[in-house]
Amino acid sequence: MSIAQITKLAPIFLPWVTAVVGWVTAFVQWRKKRKSEAELKLIRRRGEAPYLVPSDNHFDRLFIAASDHEARFADKEAVLNIFRDEILTNTPAGTPIFLVVENQGKAARRVSVFLDGQEIQLRDEPRLEFASGLTFLQYAYDPKRHGQQQKLVIAFETPSGVQDRHIYTMKHGFRSLRRQDPT
Repeated sequence: MSIAQITKLAPIFLPWVTAVVGWVTAFVQWRKKRKSEAELKLIRRRGEAPYLVPSDNHFDRLFIAASDHEARFADKEAVLNIFRDEILTNTPAGTPIFLVVENQGKAARRVSVFLDGQEIQLRDEPRLEFASGLTFLQYAYDPKRHGQQQKLVIAFETPSGVQDRHIYTMKHGFRSLRRQDPT
């Protein structure tokens, strides 16, 4: 095709080429905007939420209940903390296990915690002058599941009213907790 022929056809094809380039450019910009909005939403989702990690706090005992006349603390063998990474394998089934955690994120309201679909407890130590103010997950020990990966789901409401759920993985009977979603 010669330049003369291309010049004759230019008025016919130029508007079509311009339109196609315009639509492709608009589509690419729309996709970039959606991706940026999704990333911003994920940042907000992580930023307004609790973020639990195993605690590195040093403490003598974990208080689990208190009344007017007595304070109860957990058996040291059942507390997963910086000094104990694993529960003994001869621990009886059904023994309450206490994984001490820290919230490195924001406080939340209406918190529910599920371990492989079973509701467990996220609790704070009772307010006692000699307590450390620790937070812990409490679940029942199952020797058959010792060392197996488990899915922990935390459902909550942020201070701004957004309801969300985050997914963690943990190993049964071990001091292990890692957030998977959102990453």
